[in-house]
Amino acid sequence: SLRDAALEGARMRFRPILMTSFAFIAGLLPLVLSEGAGAVGNRTLGSSAMGGMITGTLIGVLIIPGLYFLFASLVDGKNLLKDEVHTSLTESIVGTEKHRSKKQRTIKGRLKLLAKKIKPKN
Repeated sequence: SLRDAALEGARMRFRPILMTSFAFIAGLLPLVLSEGAGAVGNRTLGSSAMGGMITGTLIGVLIIPGLYFLFASLVDGKNLLKDEVHTSLTESIVGTEKHRSKKQRTIKGRLKLLAKKIKPKN
């Protein structure tokens, strides 16, 4: 379901987003805590970049999965394109085992089917 997809995506993205954000914020700490000549400029630059990174982290972790769910639920079941097909290329190739011949069940057979599907028509 769309809700499960949004939650799974949020779970998968949570750790990488936090790791990169915290590493960047830790790198900004010397700027924020600087003293001496040019400290005002360093503090201003460091604190604004840190605030932006914290805001971006919160948006990436909380708001983006919610927006995905909102927009996906708005278009769920609607055809946005005239000739839109709701099956992916891999699903159309893999299909079900009982409808394929023995040759199509092998990797070589599947690769030939894939080549036929993605070959441009002249």
